[in-house]
Amino acid sequence: MQKEAHKESNQPTNQTEYLLKAETAIQAILEQLHRDGRGLEIQNKYRTVLNKIASNTDLFNPEAVKEYIANMKREDNRKYLAADKLKDKPISNGPKRNFAIVYGKFVKENDLHWRRPKYVYEAPTVIIPRAEDVNQIIGCASKEAIPAFMIMKETAVEATELHNTGTDKIDTSKTNAAISIIGVKQHDNNLYYLSTGTSDMLRQLIEWRKTKHHKHGLIQQMNKNPEVYPFPAQNSLNTSWIRARRQAAKKYAKPELENIELKDLRNYSGAVYYLTYGRDVLATKKFMRHKKTEQTENYLKGIKDFALTSNKVTKVASNPQEIVELINSGFKEEAVFGSGAPLEKHILSKCTF
Repeated sequence: MQKEAHKESNQPTNQTEYLLKAETAIQAILEQLHRDGRGLEIQNKYRTVLNKIASNTDLFNPEAVKEYIANMKREDNRKYLAADKLKDKPISNGPKRNFAIVYGKFVKENDLHWRRPKYVYEAPTVIIPRAEDVNQIIGCASKEAIPAFMIMKETAVEATELHNTGTDKIDTSKTNAAISIIGVKQHDNNLYYLSTGTSDMLRQLIEWRKTKHHKHGLIQQMNKNPEVYPFPAQNSLNTSWIRARRQAAKKYAKPELENIELKDLRNYSGAVYYLTYGRDVLATKKFMRHKKTEQTENYLKGIKDFALTSNKVTKVASNPQEIVELINSGFKEEAVFGSGAPLEKHILSKCTF
């Protein structure tokens, strides 16, 4: 009742006229974004936010919008629409800040006046799942979803980025397949080489798509031609992940697996890279395609506990050839003992997960 009263007090009496006016103004914003060279992802974000505001309060009343944003709940943010158990919880400052930024553009383009509220975004604690847990969940996934999950595990790419990756961005001609990722969410682009096992899975997936795609439910939910874009859409992958983690939690009697989300594969991948390649923050930043080092540092906050679950492998090299081979396999030199051949010994190590 309170929410209905709030809507009635803040929206114009002539609803049809208001909705038409709002739709026209929103479309003008989208056209301006297009002229400014902003991508489809940004345009869709603006459309979603402005439509959400317009349906809950008066889009042309900055003070009413300010009040709406301040009192937002999780159900007002599309990320939580399907999660009924979370919808009544208070929303963090992150979505509020995003709504305020988007509406600020609308205010500017429509010659309205308001003082944009400031919401300080506090990055949430990053969850880095253990290798054993990740492997158990992936092991319970469908054959069609496993290749995508393995690629996300190895490369830190997001589900949307994978779905947008066509076969023209994939090279399977070599033992270690290469996949070129076009970043979303302001991520940079990058080229990744996959492990031999994941490369084989990818080849099988591409071949399977050419002959069996029309028979499978996952593909029917995709927005693109599966012969050209072999990976399912984000919603399909997320559904597959939820189903797989539920089965894994039951199979291994580990209810905590239900808390691991698909996006946590990115955190896991970044942590593995960081520990494997010498704890280099800048190299990890490039691997995860972050714009700012602060983003990478936030991802690595949970690295201390994660590192305790890893195993350290140490090897000894006594000649240059052995050293090069170990370094190419991800080992890092830790110490040198002795002086000069043949007494000189190099100690190298790496973390396995």
